[in-house]
Amino acid sequence: MKIFLLILSVMGIFFLFPGCGGNGTFSGNKNTLSFFFAGEYIPTEGRIFFHDCTADTLYELFLSGAVSGKVGRKYSEMNNGKGEVPVFCSFYGHFGKEQAGKDKVLVVDEWRGFNWTRHCSPTEFLARTFVSGKDTLLLRKDYSYTIIWRNNDEYEKETGEWGRIKSEQGVLSGNKGKLFFLINEGNISSANNLVISLKNKAGVNFNFEPLPL
Repeated sequence: MKIFLLILSVMGIFFLFPGCGGNGTFSGNKNTLSFFFAGEYIPTEGRIFFHDCTADTLYELFLSGAVSGKVGRKYSEMNNGKGEVPVFCSFYGHFGKEQAGKDKVLVVDEWRGFNWTRHCSPTEFLARTFVSGKDTLLLRKDYSYTIIWRNNDEYEKETGEWGRIKSEQGVLSGNKGKLFFLINEGNISSANNLVISLKNKAGVNFNFEPLPL
């Protein structure tokens, strides 16, 4: 984690992530789906960073108003004088519009809480390539995706954005509609027991397994 922070400090990258209230399903913009995020809350010298388990990406968090006060008090209560130490957390949020010269803005809609006994699990890292027979699903770290359905020499390609909507469930929201998938841990798989179960528009269920990293 120190490597992440060193990279940010050398490059001088600053992100602003304002917090707001939400119901964990939709943000203030009722057309914007609020996604589930899990990872490490990392306070350091007055700034808060978030290591996203799902995409293995580091963001700077800015929590304002009641959200900031609630999170800060809970962290202090559970920290019990340990200083600025990372702790696992989860929340619902959404990416705002991109601004010139900056990455997407991550808005916290609903804070779920801290967990001092948990860490990022290998099965939570989903920004990778999955395959099911001849079909390929590419989930990228910027939460864009490409899925290619192959039928002999012909193929159909879909693109869009993806995200987790629950701890064990996600959605592909693309140019041809939405496809929901389950993140199955513990199933028989050649890659750390990680399987994504995806039902296509014809109602046929496919199990996608990740390619080795």
